[in-house]
Amino acid sequence: MYIDSTDIHFKVFLLSVGFGFIVGLLYDFFKVFRTVVLKSKKGIFIQDILFFLFIAVITFLFLLSINGGRFRFYIFVALAVGFAVYFFTLSSFVFGFSLKFLDKLKSAFFLLSTVISFPLRKILNPAGKIRKKFKEILIKLPKKIKFKQKPLENENSFGI
Repeated sequence: MYIDSTDIHFKVFLLSVGFGFIVGLLYDFFKVFRTVVLKSKKGIFIQDILFFLFIAVITFLFLLSINGGRFRFYIFVALAVGFAVYFFTLSSFVFGFSLKFLDKLKSAFFLLSTVISFPLRKILNPAGKIRKKFKEILIKLPKKIKFKQKPLENENSFGI
């Protein structure tokens, strides 16, 4: 029979609390992605399923690495405690900061695209006007062409 010492169980408990904290942080990143990108209920449902599958796999790998794959009830309690500590302390700050950061990033990309596109629009706008005029001429051209001979009524397009 294999007997673990108490200090090993305590270390596993603390590592599990830390891992639960990290799982909470990962959940916030998924929540930010859902808020910014996904709008449909089906997309949110699929994302939740993928998130929980991902968490199940990394939790299994975590258990393999720290505890030899042995399941202990206190490990899952510690995971829940770590997640709860993160969720009730830092989650709202991280989520709000992430949304503000993405909003600033979006504004910066909009400003950058405006700065880059302004000279391009000034260069390409006259070319667009020339292209538009050329297109108008091509549309009117077939209307000006007159056929001198009308096709026979009983002939199809192959002349048979």
